[in-house]
Amino acid sequence: VDEGHSVGRSTRSDHAKFLCSLCARSRWILTGTPAALASTQQDIRTFRGLLGFLRHRAGSDEENHMSKLWRESVAQPVAQGCAGGLTRATYLLSEVMMRHTTKDIALLLPKLKRVCRLMDPSPVEIQCWNNLVAGAKMNILTASMGDEEK
Repeated sequence: VDEGHSVGRSTRSDHAKFLCSLCARSRWILTGTPAALASTQQDIRTFRGLLGFLRHRAGSDEENHMSKLWRESVAQPVAQGCAGGLTRATYLLSEVMMRHTTKDIALLLPKLKRVCRLMDPSPVEIQCWNNLVAGAKMNILTASMGDEEK
């Protein structure tokens, strides 16, 4: 999922429900939005939603051992301003998250190679282009005729 941070924000939205219901062998979340160190309840809910999409047990909406552990070890301590909750959330996220900057990616990608190839258009493409040009000429002619009347 691209722009995956939006999935975590609202796990109850139709979009998030749809994405979470997809059957997939692997799940990835991509986002250009930086993942700040969670410091609010909303941040913690967002991270939990992302874990849910990834099918990590800590992100499950079901009442189970992991969801209880998440609530008691992460969510409640963060709500109380306890640094331990943030530490545990950061550790958990480090298990499922990779961070790359633009600079990191630039080192991994091959040099850009630009190739320009001229191709002959098909008869249908020629007709479409001619229709577009004819329409533009007609608009210019019509607009200039309106200027003369003023």
